[in-house]
Amino acid sequence: MTNITSIFYSKHLCKILLLLVAAISMFPSRTFAQIIIEQEGVNFEIDTTYTKKASVISNETESYKGNIIIPDYVFIENQETHKVKLYPVTSIKELAFSNCEELESVIMPNSITDIGGGCFERCINLKYIHLSDNLTKLSEETFVSCESLQSIDIPQSVTSIGDQCFVGCFQLTNINIPKSLKQLGVGCFYACPNLVAFNVESGNLQFESSGGVLISADHSQIYAYPAAKKDTAYTVPYGVTTIPANCFAYCKQLKRIHLPNTLKDIGFEAFFNCGIDSMIVPNSVKHIQQGAFHACDNLKFIKLSDSLEYIGPDCFRMSGLEEVVIPTPIANYFGNFIDCKNLKSVKLPEGLTQLGSFAGCTSLQEINIPQSITEIGRQCFARCKSITSIALPNALTKLGDQSFYEVSLTNVTLPASLVEYNYAFDCCKNLTEILVDENNTKFCSVNGILFSKEKDRIYQYPIGRKEIEFTVPNNVKGINQHAFAYSRLKKVNLPDGLSFIDAWSFWNSDIESIIVPNSVKSIAFVAFGACQNLKTVQLPATLEKLDYESFSGCTNLRTVYSLATTPPAATYDTFEKCPEDRILYVPKASLKDYKNADYWKDFAQILPIETAGINDVIDTDLVYSSKEKGKVSITGLHIGEIIQCYNASGLLIQTCKAASNEIAITTEEPIIIIKARKQTNKIFVKQ
Repeated sequence: MTNITSIFYSKHLCKILLLLVAAISMFPSRTFAQIIIEQEGVNFEIDTTYTKKASVISNETESYKGNIIIPDYVFIENQETHKVKLYPVTSIKELAFSNCEELESVIMPNSITDIGGGCFERCINLKYIHLSDNLTKLSEETFVSCESLQSIDIPQSVTSIGDQCFVGCFQLTNINIPKSLKQLGVGCFYACPNLVAFNVESGNLQFESSGGVLISADHSQIYAYPAAKKDTAYTVPYGVTTIPANCFAYCKQLKRIHLPNTLKDIGFEAFFNCGIDSMIVPNSVKHIQQGAFHACDNLKFIKLSDSLEYIGPDCFRMSGLEEVVIPTPIANYFGNFIDCKNLKSVKLPEGLTQLGSFAGCTSLQEINIPQSITEIGRQCFARCKSITSIALPNALTKLGDQSFYEVSLTNVTLPASLVEYNYAFDCCKNLTEILVDENNTKFCSVNGILFSKEKDRIYQYPIGRKEIEFTVPNNVKGINQHAFAYSRLKKVNLPDGLSFIDAWSFWNSDIESIIVPNSVKSIAFVAFGACQNLKTVQLPATLEKLDYESFSGCTNLRTVYSLATTPPAATYDTFEKCPEDRILYVPKASLKDYKNADYWKDFAQILPIETAGINDVIDTDLVYSSKEKGKVSITGLHIGEIIQCYNASGLLIQTCKAASNEIAITTEEPIIIIKARKQTNKIFVKQ
């Protein structure tokens, strides 16, 4: 059946190809040619077939420099007849002069009718440009970041200016708007801090200059306020319904702006980095767009509209606000107050279903989260170091990543409704206990430590606790992300039967040694990253993979024991920024394999476990050594100290009492576990 089908389709494909060839042959052959030439220091693309016109293009080998004069025509000489054919230069292609940092001036002929978007962007030394008198538009981003451009004459032929055309023209002081202009794009004059005034030619039916401010001829719209205008107060004309994007951006002189009660919408970054110190938003306003008051560091007070339906992201970011009152519940509330370092008081209405972010509000001491809130997002209250207590709403279902990162909480209670927890209290240095409502079906608390309800996963160890050693319960199968991150623990004892060690689980903790049990097959990325006190690691025989940056930044990790007979998979950065003189101990039979294995062979020394003995297993005043077969010596003991010895399965095999500061233990076990001074060490015994 398959063969018949293949033959059927092959026949029909042949028929289709024959029909295509026949169709093509019905049309007369036409030649098409585009030639690239260089004349008078400028590169051109010439269409010799259809338009028979030339366009200025970029110089791909060397940026344009100095002073450029674009000719009206370029020519091509026929090498056989020596006849010269002229081609008019009618356009400049998109990005043609982009990033020409040494370009100083451009004079273009009147033959040019079109210039492409971004044509002169980032020409940071362009001081003068003469535009063609036959241009009909200035495309989007044409002069972006032309930092040295001080003035420009817009030809009478121009009817439209594209979005962000003059953004970042720092030296631009005046703009002359011709009477021909009918359309102005979004954010055309954003980040022009030296712009003093807009001048509009008499007879323009669309635009008008009112005291240097660009508004519509009928006063129903405001387009742009010159950033360098020296007035300290301004009243937006009555009838204006929208403050457009970037309208008052960088207007540092302005202290007060009076908004009319006809206003409905405040646009994207409308007041970005403006000098206003207070603002009353009329009740007619329904929408405040993204970043509207971003970086208004003098803004101490704002009264918001009672009719608000939308507050966009980054709306008040890095502002100087000291108090915030959200008057009514807003369905589309994304406004955040990130890095409002003066913010002390926040009042949120009941019925609000989502929170903006207050990350970096270091003066914020308390906040009453409405009971209607069901989710606290990623880093919502991160670095709010003045908050010492928090009451989580009873309807809360999700705590996002690091939602209370570096907050000064001492304890917290998770509600019964919570079903998703993402290391919310990372780096809370004062946190000593995480409690959980007993009716919660997802989580539980054991001695103030957060576990899964089944107690088979540990979610977070509060890092404000004073213990230096912790033993993970035997029933735990997984160490979740960030579970021990930033902890002060010097030693964590992992149980046999542990299945996984998740990403970032011990990140930047104080652990000095770790023994990974035989039940673990892989260690996730950055699991032990930046553990700068970590000196010794023992990897199990079952280990198959070390993910990227597993031990990256462990600047004191000098000893690694790998019991796996086959070198586990690793990456180039698994041991990145670890000491160059680090030593690897491996099974004797696998010595050659490790010396040839990628990333393992980078260890300074690779030695067999069987002959190495163990010295200074961890940073302690006790010294362990195994130089004789079947014997382990311990020095640095106190007389009368009790030493307990277990086999690798955890069975107690002997108990010793030190009669002096040194003791020798004889055993037939290849591996013994010694408990002394509330520390546990795994020792390889020379065989």
